[in-house]
Amino acid sequence: MILYRGLLFLGLAILVAVPLAYSRRTYEPAYLKTFLFQASAIALFLGYLLAQARSAQDFLCRPRWTRSPATPMVAWLAWNLASAAWAISPPRALERASDIALLVFLGFGCANAFRDARLLRRSLWVLGGTLSIAAVFAIWLYSQAYEQFLPALFSNRELAANFFYLPAGLALSAALTAWSEKSSHIRRLGFLALAVLFLAAIERTQTAAAFGGMALLVAGLAFTTSARRHLWLALPAAFIAFLALVRFSPLWSYTLGDLRTPLEESTIGVRVGFWKAAADMAHDHPLAGVGAGGFGSLAGRYRTPESFGHPRATPVLEHAHCFPLEVLTETGPVGLLLAVWLGISLLALSLGVAEAGTGYARMMGRGILAGLLALFGHSLVGVGLSYVEVQGMLWAAAGLAMALSLGIEKGGMQQSEKTRSPRLVAALLGVLVLGCGWVSAWRPLEAQMWLSRGIQNQEAASDGGRPHSERRESAASAIEDFQRVLGLAMPGRAGVPAALHLAATLDLRASTLASSPEERRLDWEAARRVQKTLLEERPEYGVVLRTLAQVSFKLGKDEDALRAAEAQLTRNPFDLPSYEVWMLAARTSGRTDSLPRALGHLQQARARRPDDLDLLYVETRLLDGSGMTEEARRRLKELERACRARLQQAGVRPEDRSLFKPRVYLATAVMRDRPEEARQLCLFVLSLNPNQPEARWILQELDRIEAQSP
Repeated sequence: MILYRGLLFLGLAILVAVPLAYSRRTYEPAYLKTFLFQASAIALFLGYLLAQARSAQDFLCRPRWTRSPATPMVAWLAWNLASAAWAISPPRALERASDIALLVFLGFGCANAFRDARLLRRSLWVLGGTLSIAAVFAIWLYSQAYEQFLPALFSNRELAANFFYLPAGLALSAALTAWSEKSSHIRRLGFLALAVLFLAAIERTQTAAAFGGMALLVAGLAFTTSARRHLWLALPAAFIAFLALVRFSPLWSYTLGDLRTPLEESTIGVRVGFWKAAADMAHDHPLAGVGAGGFGSLAGRYRTPESFGHPRATPVLEHAHCFPLEVLTETGPVGLLLAVWLGISLLALSLGVAEAGTGYARMMGRGILAGLLALFGHSLVGVGLSYVEVQGMLWAAAGLAMALSLGIEKGGMQQSEKTRSPRLVAALLGVLVLGCGWVSAWRPLEAQMWLSRGIQNQEAASDGGRPHSERRESAASAIEDFQRVLGLAMPGRAGVPAALHLAATLDLRASTLASSPEERRLDWEAARRVQKTLLEERPEYGVVLRTLAQVSFKLGKDEDALRAAEAQLTRNPFDLPSYEVWMLAARTSGRTDSLPRALGHLQQARARRPDDLDLLYVETRLLDGSGMTEEARRRLKELERACRARLQQAGVRPEDRSLFKPRVYLATAVMRDRPEEARQLCLFVLSLNPNQPEARWILQELDRIEAQSP
């Protein structure tokens, strides 16, 4: 009994700590939140197995258990495990299936733990307090500039909205109940303030889908609450307080600006491209999908070149931004039907608790139903349910609803029949949950730690102010750390960044720290092998093609560099560094006849973004390198006019780094006709950023031209 209680308290303590999880010791700080959900699942489910082995009450053996989500939960887990057999990437499928297994275990573990009414109330009070702290931090964090890099509690800001839907639903439901029962003013205002806090945290994520989610949340409450006569007072008060927070926050809502943006440039516009890629993938794999975790492995092959030109497009598409569509592509129609069955069963269970329960259970059922409606609605256009940290909230709520369905009332718990689960089955399930924890929790966390240490050593090796010997030692340590990550079985999300950082560190050591030409060649060869291996495993990572082209050029393999650069630009014609390496390789190999092909890719990009200064600048260089000097001069005049207009529009802001490129491009455009103006522009840029490479190159060219002039 002591062990059983200890496992329950440990699991709930970890679960309560999740909202505040943040650590600079991991490459992706929000990964700690994922790990804590998984650790909580292990402790709570082991407690459940121990209870079954000791002949405790079993909520699965009640007469109505087939109406609970237990059946679709197990079926969903089994189908995802089976999908590893035909998956495009079996290791990723096994990791995804292990994640899902731990989430299902979390649901069962929470259902077992929350059967104790007193433990449930105390846990929710503590969890509400920690969530309120996390909400305050999220409101402050997401009130800063959208692009500002700050400590993140989530992998991206959209996940924050999904994370707070269920707490907001429970808080609003509690506020309405307190109002209808004429509780004390402190209790009424306390729950109302908590609800407003969670709603403000959702709004500050600055996504258009969050408004739709909040509308579904309020609609769910209005549909189920018995205190409808109090809606005219409670909900308007919450809405007014919410609007006040929005109006007086540091920035106007990003969402409103996004809604005013033309469709082709808005967040909805970029999602249309993602949905098309997912639909094409599902069309090519209509029966069983590509396997759990396979969407990210194939997405790069289905993206159109135009999708890379969207202002908000990402270099790598990991998720479909529509959870049902992503489930269809990965697990096929059967997986989609199971997911829909599971979602409907969760909604039906919470609705049943809201209608048939009394007192505390009814209030909780309404909140869970409202939160689930918002979460499922947002998942139609978002990525929330693709991440463990959001799914953890979903499965914890599922366990809570299952516990409430057993009949938690103000006076206690309705007793179910005593059953005895075979000890062998409990032991085998215990081995399974520990194995899943090793695959998707413990080993990936270890990989994250080594990756973080490697990045710290890599940054130390890049510090030009340190002694040469110390930098070499740091580079060697970083390489060892990254290799250790790649040597681990199932490193999780740390695998790809470890390979990229390993290649970058080898390139750094070869470029700046090598003691001999032979050592430099060996490091570049090693970096090239790492990139080719990664490209075989993750062909959608176009950045690998670019870096492979760069290293091949440094090794003198110009033909390989040209092929890699062209492959990258065929997929993503907006990748500017690939044009640079193409021009360099064409010049050194004498293959300038290949530059018109590069120009064709660039013109495809310019047709999508005709006002882009970077693309216009690269076009002038390609035209000049291709021998089209007259056309290059016309483009230089166009570049000069565009740069002067951009600088005039921006006004006098010398510290604005976004104006560095317009100044450098203007210097490039006028360096032949007005060399003194070009020199002054470059000197000004270098006074603010001494390492700006284009400005340094222009000054060198001006000095060379001046030395050759009579």
